[in-house]
Amino acid sequence: LMLVYQSALISGAAAGAAAVLITRLIERFGGIVGGVIGAMPTTIILAAIGFDQTLDNDGFRAALYVVPAGMLIDGGVLACWRSIPGRLVDWSPRRAFVATLVCSLVFWLILSAATYVLVVYALDSRISSILYLGIAALVANVSLGLLMSRKHVPAPRGSKPVSVPMLVARGLAAGSCIFATIMLGSLSSVAGGILSTFPVIFTTTMIALWLSQGTAVQMGAIGPMILGSNSVSLFALLVGATASDWGLAPSIVGVWFICLFASSLPSVLYLRYRAAAHARRVSVVAVLPAGPADRAKLGPVMAAETAA
Repeated sequence: LMLVYQSALISGAAAGAAAVLITRLIERFGGIVGGVIGAMPTTIILAAIGFDQTLDNDGFRAALYVVPAGMLIDGGVLACWRSIPGRLVDWSPRRAFVATLVCSLVFWLILSAATYVLVVYALDSRISSILYLGIAALVANVSLGLLMSRKHVPAPRGSKPVSVPMLVARGLAAGSCIFATIMLGSLSSVAGGILSTFPVIFTTTMIALWLSQGTAVQMGAIGPMILGSNSVSLFALLVGATASDWGLAPSIVGVWFICLFASSLPSVLYLRYRAAAHARRVSVVAVLPAGPADRAKLGPVMAAETAA
């Protein structure tokens, strides 16, 4: 028990520091690059280390293979932050914020409980079945990320710094989540794996950015964060599959770089391409002549830009 507690404490402290750093990065680089950076494997590394110290090999793999299902749920949570505020335009900003927060957390709780029941009772916690579920969830989350990023949403850099109390609260929330993940994982590897994906980084990012920057940076970061979160799912699947053969440390380092080049960097390139295509469309509209005959001449150009 003491080993579990120590592992949870160390992992939780490191996760808290990572949460604070991610907020600063999103502020510094804007929603596109910052959002992808914010979704790269960070706290999952600490969770994997904790699982390795507290679970046997099958439990370790089960905890990591269920992570993509949790990340898919997190993608739905972020989609709530994109879609709900637009339906509450007549509400005060504070009421809209509280409603969005509550709805997103209830959404996560219900689907996470359903995932636990599916894995433990329907799939009987079989490692191969959890792996297939994880692969399917990864594919689904990639599709969701592409869908949410298809229409460019402006993602400006933040103009106001997130307050120190908010940063501290964010770090404490992230650290507490990973601490609870390791403790719970020692009792149920599946429950621990699902809890490791609790969207504490995403949610506190949305809260901090909404309260300090307004909705512009926050809305712009949602699509990139969903797309970027696939690197976490890929990381969990590959580490779960390779750690027993490679050793934990080489597996974490090697897989992290695989995720960087196979997921995170392609996400940035794709999002920049979408932003550039949007800028071209805007520039064409800006110089569009007023006359119907002149606009007809630019029809093929507009069609090409729209297709992009």
